[in-house]
Amino acid sequence: PGIPLDDFAKDAKRPFDEGVMMCRELLDQLCPTLERIAPHCVHRDINAHNVLVHAPASVLPPAPQEGRGDQPADATAKPRFTLIDFGLATETAGWRGGDWKTKDIGGDCRYWPVSSWK
Repeated sequence: PGIPLDDFAKDAKRPFDEGVMMCRELLDQLCPTLERIAPHCVHRDINAHNVLVHAPASVLPPAPQEGRGDQPADATAKPRFTLIDFGLATETAGWRGGDWKTKDIGGDCRYWPVSSWK
């Protein structure tokens, strides 16, 4: 369970520093995962809809409402992120061998690596 990051991010009423905390936590969690799978496969479709956010209610305080002060977030609670949809994943050896130029072109071009545009 969780909600796609793009849906979660639509609530733009959060302070900047909480957004930065979420980004850092996302990178802290997903980068080691991507590093571990890199010798085997390339995801090819990492985007905000393919990252699920599991955020306990205590991670972020409710958006401030009129007549009510901010409530502090629980400093120990952290969001968890899950990478989903490996449907476009390809073997690393083929990707590094140049298959990305001619085979199975797919995914959202807004998220293609710079190397795909040559």
